Amino acid sequence: HLALDGGPDGLVLVRRLLDQAFSPGALSPEGFVALELGMGQPEPLADELRAKGLSVEVHSDLARIPRVLLIRRGAWPAIAVPPTASS
Repeated sequence: HLALDGGPDGLVLVRRLLDQAFSPGALSPEGFVALELGMGQPEPLADELRAKGLSVEVHSDLARIPRVLLIRRGAWPAIAVPPTASS
């Protein structure tokens, strides 16, 4: 029954999954969780997770609807972008 009833915002099971994923020892220090969510769910959950000290990126689908969260502990590593031929 719980799988069909995610609570008022539909995120009860997602929160439970995230609690398990971010419990001590569940993820490597470099590990992250990627979640695809329904319309209107990513932003409120991202705010909630940031308030818990997690780093969250929100990515939109092809229709530009926020859809995917990437979540990890600590800051996202910087990605070195090689210079272009014109620089």
